[in-house]
Amino acid sequence: YHLVIQPNGGKDNPNAGISAGPYKVTVNQPGVRHGGERFANYWRGDKAGHADQIEIVVINDATARLAALQGGQVHLINRVEPKVVDLVKR
Repeated sequence: YHLVIQPNGGKDNPNAGISAGPYKVTVNQPGVRHGGERFANYWRGDKAGHADQIEIVVINDATARLAALQGGQVHLINRVEPKVVDLVKR
């Protein structure tokens, strides 16, 4: 789960998120995708994110999630089904 801090609790503009991490929120489509770009003024300076941009794509179906990883459409996945762990390790 992700916590997005928003001005006025998101009442005025639900898409106006404030990030306190190494990435600044650029896209917030709950249940679809989330994105960010490296935050140049991150308080830990040298610990800023390694990638210029990140995108988190929501893939609820376990089979589709694994296929996206194997097909190179995504770089990593979470919630790997125990029965396919050995397959993913290959």
